[in-house]
Amino acid sequence: MLKNNWLLVTRFARLVDNAIVVIAFYLAYSFRDLILDTLLPESIVRDISGGQLGEIHNYFFILGIALPLFNACLSLFGAYQRLRFSSILSLLRIAAASSFVVFLGIGATLFLFKLDYSRSFVSLFCIISGLLIFTQRIATLQLLRSMRKRGKNFRNVLIVGTGALARRLYLDIVRQP
Repeated sequence: MLKNNWLLVTRFARLVDNAIVVIAFYLAYSFRDLILDTLLPESIVRDISGGQLGEIHNYFFILGIALPLFNACLSLFGAYQRLRFSSILSLLRIAAASSFVVFLGIGATLFLFKLDYSRSFVSLFCIISGLLIFTQRIATLQLLRSMRKRGKNFRNVLIVGTGALARRLYLDIVRQP
């Protein structure tokens, strides 16, 4: 089922990843002060947060930079390749590396254009994006594995021939489904 529609699946995955980045943007904007107050002592929060955030429409510039960067980084790091043989560690590497590169890209853009946006917001946005993308990838991997256990998304193999070579090929396929 999935192998026949892989292009459709990857497009859907890109759409979901973009939605996750937008959700992470709103979460970082809405809960920045709450998260910083919860995680860090008050004296550090005062130094890091830099005061109140501006209006949200002023921060859409960051979202406009982040979406294409996330799309490029996730593609570059192999997020849209087949998940069948992916490990949790490789999924974490993809999400963390993408978030870090996007953080550097946003930071470089803000520095080059001498724009003054909240660094804590940008950091929190990239961290939340990475965590949500990682969580989504794990959920997708578990869903695909459970579908496979129920007999979905298999490839059929026809062995033509007889004798010891055919039996050995059959045993190799059975040992490594």
